[in-house]
Amino acid sequence: MRKQLLTKTIEKLESIKQKNYCYILYSKNHTNSTTTTNQLVDAIFNIYLSNSNILINLTNLKGDTILKSSSGLVHYRGGEKTRKYALINIIKTIIDKSSNLNIKTAALHFKGLKRYRSLIVNLLKKRFSLTSVTHYYTLPHNGCRPRKQRRL
Repeated sequence: MRKQLLTKTIEKLESIKQKNYCYILYSKNHTNSTTTTNQLVDAIFNIYLSNSNILINLTNLKGDTILKSSSGLVHYRGGEKTRKYALINIIKTIIDKSSNLNIKTAALHFKGLKRYRSLIVNLLKKRFSLTSVTHYYTLPHNGCRPRKQRRL
């Protein structure tokens, strides 16, 4: 029983390590003494969907921002910022700006709400070949204790 639990936890840890390092394959180049990297992904799309805004960042593998766009930058205000047509326009602007960057493969990192995820994947599949789609859920743990209410 204990041995099975240990093997399951080891397998989980190995899968987590593989998820964290799935973007770069390291291989030794025998002609030079230095190591070279074969990239599986050219860029990473970080997509954050909230109740009031939509943010999309295009970053390189180091995490440096190449392009950014949001519903405010596409000139939507108020309740229009979270609509489907605003999302489509944001993705179109990112695709237009990234056309001269020579990006062929990309990874998707989702954060926030779960709406429109299939739409985003389908829109980006038309232009890029997507190698991985990961979801980072930030679930609340009931947070800090609220302040004591004032007696009147």
